[in-house]
Amino acid sequence: MVDIKMFNKIHTYIFLISLVSYLCIGFYTIIIQSVIAGFFYLIILVIDSLIMAYFCCTKCKFNKTACRHIVHGKLTKYLPEPKSKEFKIYKTNLSLYLTTAIIIIIPQYWLWNFKYLFVFFWILVIINIIENTIIIKSHHKD
Repeated sequence: MVDIKMFNKIHTYIFLISLVSYLCIGFYTIIIQSVIAGFFYLIILVIDSLIMAYFCCTKCKFNKTACRHIVHGKLTKYLPEPKSKEFKIYKTNLSLYLTTAIIIIIPQYWLWNFKYLFVFFWILVIINIIENTIIIKSHHKD
């Protein structure tokens, strides 16, 4: 029998480590080539996280109690309540994919100058997408 709490913890840690790692790689490759672009990317990351938290996490029934994404769930305390608390998986996925695409696409120009980091970045992105899918499916079985 699989211990569900351990299963969730493992996937949460893999998700967070891969997310932070690819964001740091993207930020690093931008900032060493253009400090201004690096700071703009940092601002975009903050705004992107707030948008993701508002459109995805504020509607999740676990956001204040048992959020497995940790950071975004905690951000919801500081965001206004959405007009509709109805959780629609397709709307949530759409906003999740759009905000994720933005933070993945922006560093590509600068990553291309560092082929090994480019490949490592994409390996981490793929791992992160797989882990996020597992977390969302285990979180929202109903």
